[in-house]
Amino acid sequence: HRTDLDVLYRIVNEVPRPLSELAPESVSPGLDRLLTRCLSKEMDERPESAETMIRVLDALPESGEWGEGEAPEWWERE
Repeated sequence: HRTDLDVLYRIVNEVPRPLSELAPESVSPGLDRLLTRCLSKEMDERPESAETMIRVLDALPESGEWGEGEAPEWWERE
């Protein structure tokens, strides 16, 4: 059982596990790298802007398989 203080301590001090460790079949290596960058404790390791994130996401091989048209269906399933 964790307290709020425990959670805050972990957010500030611990490096989160890569999402690929938690759901290896669901996360591509490229997406995993981007998410890890987003969660970095070091500001200069994070994407510089939303535009940078979009550019990285668009460059992922799987980005051609999914678009805005698929989003509503995905949210309904989840």
